[in-house]
Amino acid sequence: MTTQTGHTEAIAASRVIGTTVYNTQGDSIGSIEDVML
Repeated sequence: MTTQTGHTEAIAASRVIGTTVYNTQGDSIGSIEDVML
């Protein structure tokens, strides 16, 4: 069986939902409500 390599840093959707989002000036512009793949 082959081992896959590549991106190794993953974040669970449950940790992302509710996270505050900021623009490049540092202003809060909202929060993450859902994650779609």
